[in-house]
Amino acid sequence: MRITDMIISDESGREKGFLDASAELDLEIGNENDFELTLSLTDYEKLGYKFYDRIYIPETEYGGIILYRKTSTLEDTVFLQGDTWRGLLAVKYIIPPDTKDALTVSGEANTIIAQIISGKFGDCFIASISDSGINIKEYTFEPCVSVLDGLTRMLETYGAKLEITYKSYDISGNVILRAVKIVDYSEEIEYSNDNKVHFTTQEDHKGYNHLIVLGDEEAAIRPMVHLYADENGNIGQVQKMTGMKERTSVYEMTNETDKNKMMEEGKSKLEEMLDSTTLEITVQDIEVGVGDIVGGRERITGLYMKQPISEKILKLSNNEYSIEYKVGE
Repeated sequence: MRITDMIISDESGREKGFLDASAELDLEIGNENDFELTLSLTDYEKLGYKFYDRIYIPETEYGGIILYRKTSTLEDTVFLQGDTWRGLLAVKYIIPPDTKDALTVSGEANTIIAQIISGKFGDCFIASISDSGINIKEYTFEPCVSVLDGLTRMLETYGAKLEITYKSYDISGNVILRAVKIVDYSEEIEYSNDNKVHFTTQEDHKGYNHLIVLGDEEAAIRPMVHLYADENGNIGQVQKMTGMKERTSVYEMTNETDKNKMMEEGKSKLEEMLDSTTLEITVQDIEVGVGDIVGGRERITGLYMKQPISEKILKLSNNEYSIEYKVGE
């Protein structure tokens, strides 16, 4: 994959040409869902870049539209930014019918995707007409959820993900959306630093496993609730972690006397305060999609995690490329 594989077209999809080898691209999928493109003034003027022009590598998800421009004659550079295809899905919303609080759908997944995006993107985005084999029995979208989040959550419920591919036809092009099953690579491939895969691991045991929730301070006997977490993060009222492993904090609900409400809010608070373990994986020898599952074992600490890919960062520079994958939240 090279920067010169990336095409620029006008907003209707008519191709203008390929990016120059001197251009640099940083494109993120899964979190920010945007891109940054740096090129010389000469290259910029040669292809006549304009707002809403498309950039893309055909048959991949790598692409988006130009929405920001900064030029510097002193440095002879133009800096362009824009939304990826996922980023564009994130700024359109699923609005329920006037007569209902929320939209409920059922049927074949690609047919539902077509229904959701209809009228929102002109002819740029279309849904695959093939049968995905994924049947949505019944799903109710959250009120006013973004198209990206709504479709992602609906498909995750059925073990599927949203696949995005740009198809180019010289004088036009389309972003094709389709539902596909999530692939679990952890059973067949385990990435570790034995395979020259780089890890950033973080294990934080400075969290809390005992929370004292205090209620109304004006009450004759101030209400108090004790909540405990075990080593797996399960929360209850029986203490599991004792001695040096017990770490306690206090949470005040100064006007509350209802112990059930104190327990409910206290549990949510303690969940935010627990120990945490995170693992970031950077690999360059595979091509997997956002939502697919990978497993990683960090040999030094023995830490193993199995999580979905949450983010992909593509970097193209001087006809070299790298893809960084991040897992989890």
